[in-house]
Amino acid sequence: MHNTQAIEGVTLASFAFQENAHILSIFSKEHGRIKCVTKSYKKALTRGYCPLLGVEMQVIVSEKELWKCKECIVTTSYPSLRRSLSTLRHVAEITDLLNRLLPLHHALPELYSLYSQFLAEAANQEPAYHAACLFLEKFLIIEGMLDKERGSTDLGYYNQLIQIAKGGT
Repeated sequence: MHNTQAIEGVTLASFAFQENAHILSIFSKEHGRIKCVTKSYKKALTRGYCPLLGVEMQVIVSEKELWKCKECIVTTSYPSLRRSLSTLRHVAEITDLLNRLLPLHHALPELYSLYSQFLAEAANQEPAYHAACLFLEKFLIIEGMLDKERGSTDLGYYNQLIQIAKGGT
């Protein structure tokens, strides 16, 4: 028996699937990263899913890797992040890293809260990589990939953190 649940999250990635569907990678507080298939019979929605959308969904939770989405409502497109190409680039880089590093179906409420805070603060920090650097440092500490917080936000340290997250040295 499958159970339907309402979840709230952020799209990390979107992939076209068949003619009128997408596979969405969603980061939610309740379930961590999940993958779900959503179908649309309206052409505008079929092309409309992209990373960095706040969504509310009704999903059928199952033991399978790919869940079914019964309904998906976009709640925000984070317009403040889209005002600056530099900010959007750094936020997109972090979002892509999360999509690759987070395990499926593993709730991470502390990390979800940290990511939500990062999305809220990223548009207000100059240069744009400052918020990304602070988020990435905390993320790597939570994941056990970094020993201690340095609190630095210079570009060299940010690039070093990106390499650590990608599995480099």
